[in-house]
Amino acid sequence: MDRARVPAADSTKESAFTRLETITALAVVGVLALALGLIALAMPTSEAGRESVTYHQSGHFGYGASAPADSVYGDQGLVTGEPILSEVVGPVTARFDYRLSAPASRHVRGTTRMVATVHTADGLSRDFIVADVASFSGAHTSVSGVLPVAAMMAYVRTVEAAAGGAGTTTTTVVVTPRVKLHGSLDGHRLATSFAPSLSFDLDGSTLRPSQPAGVSDPGASLKPTKEGKVGYPVTTTRTMSLLLVHPAVSTVRIVGLALGGLCLLFALWLARPLWRTGGAGGEAARIRALYGSRLVDVRALSLPEGPVADVAGMEALAELAKRYESMILHVSEPEAYLVWDNGMLYRYRPVTELRPVVQRAGHAAREA
Repeated sequence: MDRARVPAADSTKESAFTRLETITALAVVGVLALALGLIALAMPTSEAGRESVTYHQSGHFGYGASAPADSVYGDQGLVTGEPILSEVVGPVTARFDYRLSAPASRHVRGTTRMVATVHTADGLSRDFIVADVASFSGAHTSVSGVLPVAAMMAYVRTVEAAAGGAGTTTTTVVVTPRVKLHGSLDGHRLATSFAPSLSFDLDGSTLRPSQPAGVSDPGASLKPTKEGKVGYPVTTTRTMSLLLVHPAVSTVRIVGLALGGLCLLFALWLARPLWRTGGAGGEAARIRALYGSRLVDVRALSLPEGPVADVAGMEALAELAKRYESMILHVSEPEAYLVWDNGMLYRYRPVTELRPVVQRAGHAAREA
């Protein structure tokens, strides 16, 4: 018989894995998927968090008074930003315009009040009501009132007299509108306040606007702003970090348990021939199920002269066939599985085929 190597199986006819390799791969994937699903099963599907709605409060100070046309103020009278000469101007009106802005629906209301506080160098202070408490509804309002300049100066003179001096006390007047707000932003409870201030230095009968420390823009104190946030609890879907994806825990539960179960069930179905090791044709059926893609059935074969190696099991023979890229010849009478490589013959004979030989040898011994 020609000893040429038996050609390897066409790659298009042979699956990428043998059945045993497929079973192993399915078992590994199934176990990993089940483990991932069980881990997800032990995790909550949602978690508590907090989000917020940002809002802005802003205002605009203003003051003014009438004055004689031939005064230093001219026809326009006293306007915001100029010193207040109390002996020249009439009653001085202070005003504050307030506005709440937010990128959400808002339903708010609140109260306003304005006071002027006199602070002396001696550490004494007194509040003078400019505008009493008033209610409003909506996101913007205004509060205004007359500055009690005469009353404030009288208070300063009283303090100076009690201190034993006159005209030597440095005094600051701080005008403060106080806005208290409550309601809702985007359906969430809001409770806040806004109380900016406008300062003046009182020197004799003159009030001069003073610049707060650290503020370079003279007009910044006239247009104060404040930002706030309304925080609220939310429930978010919990996710798992799996390499480059972040699926929801609930999704990992379903996919992991379902995929794991299917893989293991399919692996068990493919492994059915492995359970059939007993009975007639049991091992032959198992071998054909596992290595059928490499088997070539022949009716009879004349063994060539040369070395023959009997391998311990079919698994070892299959490994040799895979290594040498050869087919496995299946001879039915007597049943054997063979692999050729460079003049060397590797053979596996099932145990069931050896039993008759042993039995005949035993009968011959008894007859002798």
